[in-house]
Amino acid sequence: MTDFTRSTYNSRNNYNDLYPEYTDIKEFDLHRKHFLYGRIDRDGNAIYLNDANLDQIYTGEQGTEFALDFVCDAFDFLKNYVRKLANTGGMQGNSLFRPLDFRVEKAWRSGDLEYSYYRYLNRLYTDFVQNYLEVNRRFEEITDFDSFLKSFSKYMASIAYYFPLTKTGYILSYHCSPFISGMMVEVAPERHGLQYNKRAIEYTTDANFLAIKNAAKKFGFMMDRNAPWRLVFNVASGGLKPKYDIKLAFSPSYKNPMGTKILSPEKELSGAKYFMANYGVSFEKDAEGTPFDQKRHVFDAYFTKAHMEEIENLRNYLFLFYSAFYTQFSTYTKIEVSQRMHMQMCSNMKLKVKYINRKELPGMATDGGALYPGTDPHVPRQFNDSYGDQFWLNYILKFRLLETATPHDISRYKFFQKRMHDTFNVFGTKAALNYINDLTKGFFATKFISEGEHWYGEPSKSINEARKESALANVGSDAFELVGTLNKPR
Repeated sequence: MTDFTRSTYNSRNNYNDLYPEYTDIKEFDLHRKHFLYGRIDRDGNAIYLNDANLDQIYTGEQGTEFALDFVCDAFDFLKNYVRKLANTGGMQGNSLFRPLDFRVEKAWRSGDLEYSYYRYLNRLYTDFVQNYLEVNRRFEEITDFDSFLKSFSKYMASIAYYFPLTKTGYILSYHCSPFISGMMVEVAPERHGLQYNKRAIEYTTDANFLAIKNAAKKFGFMMDRNAPWRLVFNVASGGLKPKYDIKLAFSPSYKNPMGTKILSPEKELSGAKYFMANYGVSFEKDAEGTPFDQKRHVFDAYFTKAHMEEIENLRNYLFLFYSAFYTQFSTYTKIEVSQRMHMQMCSNMKLKVKYINRKELPGMATDGGALYPGTDPHVPRQFNDSYGDQFWLNYILKFRLLETATPHDISRYKFFQKRMHDTFNVFGTKAALNYINDLTKGFFATKFISEGEHWYGEPSKSINEARKESALANVGSDAFELVGTLNKPR
């Protein structure tokens, strides 16, 4: 173990040893348990939120931040509760948590996912052009869009496990911000990382630490143990609790001169259930056969399944990639060596430089090599006609197998490919995308799903094993045992 690795390991362990444990308060753990919270639904599908369900959250005058509408409501209640405690002596005013000025410093920001994904892909493209293609003059292999895709696929095969290309893979990776869920807020302007563990410990020893933690729980939030200033809305929290009845407490027939609140036989919603119910959504599963536009499960109503948009995503970005590449390198040089034999058996070597023009795609966006986030690439109809859905499904299948390190060799890939095409021919594009997703989700190799430590409290082992079995059953891949290491980049 290197000194750096040892110090990093010890730093993390030392912090966990010092963190105060409270068994009666559920807490968020981004590093060890809940990495995928807000990024997968209960079936393990990668998801991202719909912007239409965002509201501006309270930040004082510090800027514009957003969160899901019910999260904004919950935070308003929490903010008022914390300030009231501070004003009535229930909390100390001099605190790192600033209870008298309790506000959001960081939450979801406009373009969080799209802009970060664009920047990430642009870095991949730059590395591909500036580094990969320069080795052994690989750029000479690219003469048109098809050869560009071939070279780019080889490049991705070597890095996809650590640097995924698809939006699905990106959302499930460490490259993606956890704030894309719209359910996470930070109430202090602090920084993250092992080097800031000392600061995190200062928050755990703050006089208001436990009070803030308990207050957050009342309104559906969990405190992140890795960053105590980070609060995460727990959509699975809350339930029915006895209702306080003020009227009964002050009833003449009730002998209570102090007017103390008493419990009514009635019950009311608490925690996340209360705030989500105001918008007609919940964490309860929808009934079987519920039409999509009537689904009220929060992940169905507020989020989009990323894999259903992979064709459009991949087609648009690779079109832009080649447009940028052609704009910069429409012509390249190729050196040819020729020899002439003389009577005396001596050869005359001659070097010839050829200038070769690459093929342009009709309607390409010539932007000087820059890619712009959130813009319509205006992919021409001729391009779509030449490279239809079935063409892109082949690449999505290959990339997702590589990104998840799903074991496969050439024969297995061809088997998966045939099943995918059969599904496409019979049921259409959506069914084929579901096939790929079922084949590649929920495996151990995704390394982001910890056995028995799911945020929604599923029992140990069962959910991960069930997910794998269900996926394999759905794709009908029992013809092969998914074992081996071929095409598994490490």
